[in-house]
Amino acid sequence: LGINRKDAKKIIAYLQNVSPGTSSSGTAAPAGPTPKPVEAVVTPELVALGRGLFTGGKPFANGGAPCVACHGFGVAGVSGGNLAVDLSARSEAAGEQGFRGMLKGLNFPIMRRMYADKPLTEEEITSLVVFAKDAVARKATPAGMYYPVTGVVIFVCLIAGLTLYKRRIR
Repeated sequence: LGINRKDAKKIIAYLQNVSPGTSSSGTAAPAGPTPKPVEAVVTPELVALGRGLFTGGKPFANGGAPCVACHGFGVAGVSGGNLAVDLSARSEAAGEQGFRGMLKGLNFPIMRRMYADKPLTEEEITSLVVFAKDAVARKATPAGMYYPVTGVVIFVCLIAGLTLYKRRIR
């Protein structure tokens, strides 16, 4: 690597002196157990607020663009743009804390530019997280599966009934 033995020893000594718990000023950060993140409670009010913020029905406090301008969300009644990824699968994969981190950090180039001077408030982030959490929970229920099964059962009964009726006439 082009580093002589003397410089390598200096680097190792420096890295051993700087622990992960110290800041750049050299003082140790307060140690203690990290608190477990509190999960947001799903309430109808927060879900409605999150849906409103996502779809643009309720404006953001600092005037940011609604999510639906760029993102889709796999929920009935919510369709959106295709500039960026569909957030239903992304929020499900990231989980609640991961999705919250995405909204707080804005590590995506377009979002960083759009919301640079219009940051989301903590209440808006919480309501968007709750909306996503509720949508994922609703998606997990197999209620939509009953309609095709019911259609197949009705079709089979209709064919069986017509077959029996046709034999009766002969």
